[in-house]
Amino acid sequence: MRDKLKDREYFDGYIDYQNQRIDKFEGLLEQLINEKGTEFKGVRTGKLSLVNFYLDKMNALYSLGAPVKEIKQLFPKVIQYFTDIWNKEGSYSNLLKIMSLAILFNISKGQLKGLLDLIKKEQLNDKLIDFLVQYIDSDWENNGSEYLFSNPYGYVQNIIEAENQNTALELLKVYLEKEWYKGHNDTGWYESHKGNKDIYSGYWSYESGAVAKILRLDDTQLREVPYYPYDLVHFEE
Repeated sequence: MRDKLKDREYFDGYIDYQNQRIDKFEGLLEQLINEKGTEFKGVRTGKLSLVNFYLDKMNALYSLGAPVKEIKQLFPKVIQYFTDIWNKEGSYSNLLKIMSLAILFNISKGQLKGLLDLIKKEQLNDKLIDFLVQYIDSDWENNGSEYLFSNPYGYVQNIIEAENQNTALELLKVYLEKEWYKGHNDTGWYESHKGNKDIYSGYWSYESGAVAKILRLDDTQLREVPYYPYDLVHFEE
């Protein structure tokens, strides 16, 4: 178990529920495409739902303590559905999560070509996304001039621009302990572990892990810090 807020029984049930939702929606999506074609509005809605279901399942699997290699096997489906439906008016949080996971899973530029082309076409003006993409694609032009969601992500700029790795590590620890969770108090998942409905899948700051990996920080002291995905940062394949 990596999560400290729920037990194994809870996550087993949660993952089983997500599996049922995925099976149902993928079946309905196939039927809808056959009957209405790929451009039908409901197809986009179905793919958007499936992106969320898969990400929730992956998040819960990580919380449960599943091997990272097993979780990574679900990621191609996420990339496929997300690339089919994303535009810059869509979910920024999902884009950030997917780009961060791509770095942590060691996904290549070629595997992300469709999504990278889409980000370039949409001209998303975000410094954090540019920073992450540049790690994957060294030819990427960094045009981001702002943080679209400065609370909490604007704080990451302090980490990236720190004068040395020790300072960067200290600032990342502050971000995790004081900024990240509090900065999401307007989201649907905030304090979801306290609710009566089984909607909690775990709290993980994947962008923190991606930044630590890019900056090659010695993150030993972050291993037990809440929200930090230590095992993902150290995944090798």
